[in-house]
Amino acid sequence: MAAQTETLDKLYLEWSQFTQAKTAKEIKLASALDEMTDVLEECEAYFDNKADADHDESGVVPNREMVLLSAVKTALAGHPMPVRSNAPDLLGVLIGYMSAVETMNAAMKDGINVQGAVAALIGWEDMAKAAIANATASTPTREGGEAA
Repeated sequence: MAAQTETLDKLYLEWSQFTQAKTAKEIKLASALDEMTDVLEECEAYFDNKADADHDESGVVPNREMVLLSAVKTALAGHPMPVRSNAPDLLGVLIGYMSAVETMNAAMKDGINVQGAVAALIGWEDMAKAAIANATASTPTREGGEAA
């Protein structure tokens, strides 16, 4: 039975190379990843509106939104591969970060649990940076050596 399945798998692989055929699972994943890419692009627009920087003795100091905007742009730059293969992790941390931003805004308005909200925001920022670093580290290259 295993030999028959192996043969069928090889035949399907060869056939799909010529026909661009996709399994139902591949189609479902591609659709979900397209939706996640859309969410990342919305996050990019959000961060773009909030990004800012200050100057100090060491030079330009970006705010958190600017840092994350840069990271999201880097992750999206290699679309579709880096984003598609890492989209679930990227989406999860971006949703967490956005929720932490909302919590932080509420805490700043009412003055309750500001320190906890800041700590949560910093934690989500660190997780977002790690997920983005993972996505960009696994970026395959196209012909000519540029990122895919």
